[in-house]
Amino acid sequence: TPVYPGTTKTITKTYCVTTKDCGDLVNTVKAVGHPVDGSANVEFTASVTVKIDCPPTPSKLGDRVWFDGDEDGYQDPGGSGVKNVKVELYDCANKLLATTYTNYDGLYYFTNLTAGDYKVKFYAPTGYGFTKKDQGTNDAKDSDVDPTTGFTTCITLGAGKTDLTWDAGIVC
Repeated sequence: TPVYPGTTKTITKTYCVTTKDCGDLVNTVKAVGHPVDGSANVEFTASVTVKIDCPPTPSKLGDRVWFDGDEDGYQDPGGSGVKNVKVELYDCANKLLATTYTNYDGLYYFTNLTAGDYKVKFYAPTGYGFTKKDQGTNDAKDSDVDPTTGFTTCITLGAGKTDLTWDAGIVC
């Protein structure tokens, strides 16, 4: 449809935004006019940048509470998990954010977390305590709990990251 002098034409395009579009979405439009008097074409190009803010991918933190039978502070192959241990998630300003309990295998998780700094507090069952902290070279297999306080150190968790290395070893 032609556009006549002194008139405007609006063209609307609908676009379904997906998570692949997160960030800056640049739309470029080019209009070419062909004057009726035969003079040179008139061209106009414009770009519009639309910022698409997408929610960050949630993060996950957790792992296992296990019985340290040899009290060496390190998870041995075949070691048993400890069920029904209370585990709390705090921010690093000591604000309680969530509470969970370990499952039958001693596993626990805090899910749908935003990027930030967290720490975990474990409660040893009555009659038990915590084993030695940070033993060995494999951080996924050692106990990360301060035996006196039951807290881990502060943990920085990035957006969309999963960190399943925060363990607690239990001793008699």
